[in-house]
Amino acid sequence: MQKIKDSYKKIAMTENYNIESKLSPCEKYMYQLSWKFSDQEKWCVFIMLNPATTTELHNNRTVKNCKTIAEKENCGGMYILDLFAYVARTGNELATARLNKEDIIGADHDKYVREVLQNPNLLIIAAWGDKRNPATKETLKLYKRVKHIKQMIKKYAVSKDIKYLGKKDTNEKISHPYWLADKDDKNDEVVEKKVLENYQLKSFSLKT
Repeated sequence: MQKIKDSYKKIAMTENYNIESKLSPCEKYMYQLSWKFSDQEKWCVFIMLNPATTTELHNNRTVKNCKTIAEKENCGGMYILDLFAYVARTGNELATARLNKEDIIGADHDKYVREVLQNPNLLIIAAWGDKRNPATKETLKLYKRVKHIKQMIKKYAVSKDIKYLGKKDTNEKISHPYWLADKDDKNDEVVEKKVLENYQLKSFSLKT
């Protein structure tokens, strides 16, 4: 893959987990996460709302749920991208940063999206979640990020295997990996079982 900029950190989180994250020098933005877990050629990319943390990524529930799905889909690794690269633990924090005139997209956001989309053997999964609080919905509306990411997929994606993450037995169109199990579920085996039972991938329209 094309190397973007030397000034952005490429961090191997631990020797036991082949995870790398690409951060801005100030570490306020995480542009891309990648995790290789087998030698399968096919990879997937989950496109979510924004990164919630830059540390202990192998123990992050959202990341682990993505890995569970990726392995079920016979992928050898996964990328995580977001509509906004700004690190914030909640939608309200993201909205507060916006109101404080922070750049919540990130200056090099699109470069990293293009880099991933140029992978020819890629399953693309929209997973930013429709179930959002009013502050987050307002942020999405103002920035038109869903429309923008669809345009980028149309323009740059080599693969045409484009899906959205759904949850069985709900009316949600696009789900978020975190909510495929119950919030109160703490046992990893229980969470993994529920993720596998609840998730479904459906064809994603790029109409804007």
